[in-house]
Order: sequence, then structure tokens, then C-alpha cells
Amino acid sequence: MVRQTIAEPDATDIVVSHLVQPATDPDSLLIADVALFVGQRDARTASSTSYSTAVPAVVFEVVDDWDNAYLWHEKMTLFPRSGVAATISVWPTSRKITVFSPDMTGQDRRTDEQLDLTAIIPGLRFPVAAIFD
Repeated sequence: MVRQTIAEPDATDIVVSHLVQPATDPDSLLIADVALFVGQRDARTASSTSYSTAVPAVVFEVVDDWDNAYLWHEKMTLFPRSGVAATISVWPTSRKITVFSPDMTGQDRRTDEQLDLTAIIPGLRFPVAAIFD
């Protein structure tokens, strides 16, 4: 479990299973496994019958063994096009993550490395291993 003190805790929300409306397809909704918001207090208002228009700063998606590769790829490309600054795929079986920037450049990180999101959320840096513990 990740426990992290961030520089401005009142300005950051962590939401599980947040709905995101892609800017390129207003008739669709994406469901993020975990979404981090900075300075957008309405993020917590999302429910099963409504969604927030707030765009998360960071999205975490857990990739299960049974996920369809094509659908996963489509989802990973929609988050950045919707304004998400970093999309992170979590691979539990191989215990690694892939961090995608808005231009869809991906960088793998293993458990002996750090995930540094301080450029997006000041003070948010922790060992990748903490995601899997």
C-alpha cells in the first residue's frame, strides 16, 4: 500500500473507479481504476448514476491477465487525449508499471525503481514496490 505525504494534501484528491468523459468522444465514459486530482474538489461527487467533468491529473489502470490487449490499448490512448497528464498501467503478474506521458511515450518501471510524479503532483514520489505491497 502506498502511503505518501504530499506537498499540498488539501489540493489533491484520490478517487477509486472514477468516470472520465473523453474529449474526443462525448458519448463515451472511461472508468479509471484509480484517479488522482489536483485542485479539483468536485471529483468526489461521481457516483454510479452521474460523473464528474473534472479531468484527473494521473490515472492508474490495473492490467489483468484476462484484459483484451486491443481494448486496453484503446483505453490507454483515450486518457491522454482527454487531458490526463500521466496514465500508469500496473502489471501485477510481472510486478512492473508503465508510465505513459500525454504523447503516449511509455517508460517501464520495476519494483527497484521510483515512481516520480512530482512534476504533476508536488511531493508525490514513492517506490514502485509500494504499489504491490
